[in-house]
Amino acid sequence: MALETRSVDASRMDRLEEAVKKLQEGSERHDGIIEELKQLMTAVVQKTIVASSSPAESSSNTRGILSPCCTIGSAAVQTRYTRLDFPRFAEENPKGWIYRCESPNIYEDDIGALTKLKQINLVKGYHKRFEELATRTKGLSEEFFVSCFISGLKEEICPLVQMFRPITMIQVVGLAHL
Repeated sequence: MALETRSVDASRMDRLEEAVKKLQEGSERHDGIIEELKQLMTAVVQKTIVASSSPAESSSNTRGILSPCCTIGSAAVQTRYTRLDFPRFAEENPKGWIYRCESPNIYEDDIGALTKLKQINLVKGYHKRFEELATRTKGLSEEFFVSCFISGLKEEICPLVQMFRPITMIQVVGLAHL
């Protein structure tokens, strides 16, 4: 009986030793892979440092706007701040400047919204919303604004305004308020 127990214990020890050996081999493989990854990351960081310090790029794009260094391992990487394009005030059309500054974002289609705008209630509210959208657009003629404003008026007002053939926004708004 004792002999059987010893043989069972010996086979169990053999299996345990084999499992430990497999775990050690797996651990060594993982250590090798981790070491390769460290070397690759170091190479990438070095390339980034070299690319960010090249004279052609640093003279034209950075303009002295760099954030503090971030350290990764033993290498330091400098990141750039994002530049914001904020409209400058040129002492003309302050209302338009305020609307451009407070515009929600650059992804909105203000021209599309302007052409789809329709009068629902009073001309005063329609005119206010039209002006908000019109000041956010660039490079459009007054003729375009006149046409858009007239086309957005209610059906009963639109022909009355068109009858006078207005050519300026002041004329259109004045006729629409009548």
